[in-house]
Amino acid sequence: MKAKTKLGMGLKTKKKKQELHRHHRAMEGRGLYLAPYKRGQGANHQRTIGLTGKTVLPTRRAVRILGRRYALTATGYKYLDIGINVGPPSYVEIAIGDHFFLSLETWKGLYEQQWDIQNRLRKDVRGRPITVGPLTVRFSTMNDTKLVCLDLSDVRLMMTESTFFTMINLDRCIELTYAQLDRVVDKIDAKVVQFSNIASAATKDASNAIRASEFFNYDHIIDCELLALVFGKPM
Repeated sequence: MKAKTKLGMGLKTKKKKQELHRHHRAMEGRGLYLAPYKRGQGANHQRTIGLTGKTVLPTRRAVRILGRRYALTATGYKYLDIGINVGPPSYVEIAIGDHFFLSLETWKGLYEQQWDIQNRLRKDVRGRPITVGPLTVRFSTMNDTKLVCLDLSDVRLMMTESTFFTMINLDRCIELTYAQLDRVVDKIDAKVVQFSNIASAATKDASNAIRASEFFNYDHIIDCELLALVFGKPM
């Protein structure tokens, strides 16, 4: 019984380490902080993966696949996206709008501060800001409307109180979607390696070469989105 318990704890610890490592990769890739491993292994770093022994294509425009978008306002002007930023290394990314990116760790920290934020909005918005990892939460008013200001090092996002709590109410959706996407990150990296090798060897149309290969599955959404969004256009 003790052996089973130790084995279960060991598997949980290993999984947590893997998730933490992916979190560090994602944040370093976004330039939010330097992760505690070899400098330069961000999302755009050229990297060799041991499936074929060939080098993966280097810097490429950022593409997010398998995404879910949640409108935060009636018009959809503000929204939250969660999807996989294609690498390698690929990683799950939470984005509010086009330029505001959070790790799952920072998102959960923000969620845990919701009651404090609500109290600040009810009492006095001039209070001290709240810090959640790399994120700073400030408060202000405009035309008698209370605003929540989310600050990262290089970008600020402002939203009304109702929009903020509409976003916070998505926490369980984000948690479930994140876990679901995280399980296929390694599969996506493997596919990118396979498709990159085919594309580099193709003399004419790389997308047709990928589509005709034994590695492409017409019935798999990962294959279809990678082909359409990553390999179907100039890289």
